[in-house]
Amino acid sequence: MSLDKKIIENNAINIANTMIAVNPIGSLKWNYETGLLLLAIWHIGKTFNKPTFNEYVRQQIDCLIDNEGIINGYKKDEFNLDQINSGKIVLELFIESHDNRYEKACITLINQLHEHPVTESGGYWHKKIYPYQIWLDGLYMYGPFVARWGQITGDEGCIAKVCKNLIDIKNKTYDMKNGLLRHAWDEKRFQLWADSVTGQSPYVWGRALGWYCMALADVLEVIGRTNAYYTELIKIFQELCRNIITFQDPKTKLWYQILDLVEREGNYLETSCSAMFSYVIAKGIRLGMLDETLYIKHAEDAFLALSTNRIRKDNQGFSHLEGICKVAGLGGTPYRDGSFSYYISEPVVADDFKGVGPYLLAACELAKL
Repeated sequence: MSLDKKIIENNAINIANTMIAVNPIGSLKWNYETGLLLLAIWHIGKTFNKPTFNEYVRQQIDCLIDNEGIINGYKKDEFNLDQINSGKIVLELFIESHDNRYEKACITLINQLHEHPVTESGGYWHKKIYPYQIWLDGLYMYGPFVARWGQITGDEGCIAKVCKNLIDIKNKTYDMKNGLLRHAWDEKRFQLWADSVTGQSPYVWGRALGWYCMALADVLEVIGRTNAYYTELIKIFQELCRNIITFQDPKTKLWYQILDLVEREGNYLETSCSAMFSYVIAKGIRLGMLDETLYIKHAEDAFLALSTNRIRKDNQGFSHLEGICKVAGLGGTPYRDGSFSYYISEPVVADDFKGVGPYLLAACELAKL
């Protein structure tokens, strides 16, 4: 490995310290971004032996879950997959502490999925307000959490459901031209962004594909090689990684907002998806799913490029991660049509949790190598 572990650690610790400084205890709300950031800081604490980071995470979660295990800010009747993502860090806290408050909160989230609306093939709607739609993002929001829950409770049905859904949406969103996955799929073809034949949205959005690949990597880690779905899932994982690296910019070592349209005017190199792919590739190597000699440089180069060119230090010494697409979605009000011009028009910001979280997770995986 050519990337020095101290470089990885120093950059990750600096970014984590910034996040802790600007997000004091009690300031975070229950949402998927909070869950992503806290999970990442938790793993930084474990990977680099920084127990104060883990205590910070616990205190933040304890501001969101009361003594009865009730989640402050959670609304089941929204049937929103994003609401489940924070369950991952709650589950880690339960595994470590056996505090039944955390267990009750996890059960609340699992119970949402028992009533969550689904497509005919059993895929969860992204949200109640987005009927009949599956977005790649959603597979990350619930998939690894549900698989981990199934692992610790012995509920094989939970795990099987996640695996089936990962396979099904891959088939629904697969782009034959490039071997990548489109952002979303509309079962009814109602949406203006949906192709009238395939139901697919028009483009391969980098972060959406990043979410899906992270879900795959995390679920594969949980289920192990003896699971009946492992062979098919690892085949999907390896094919996607093989195709993704062909779109890594040879000069900057990063990936584009719209992954496959690298030469189209207005497209830009985006931080969050680049961090996600670094994480996914590094984790794939660690778990023995990818050949290190073929893939390690892609993960290292991306992380080093982000660390060198996308981190800015302010006059107080805090490190800030820049170049992150703030948000991108489909439908809603005002209507997001999924066009190329839409994806490149959303604001680009610094320190958004959706970029910081994957960057910190990538640091953990690279350090473990």
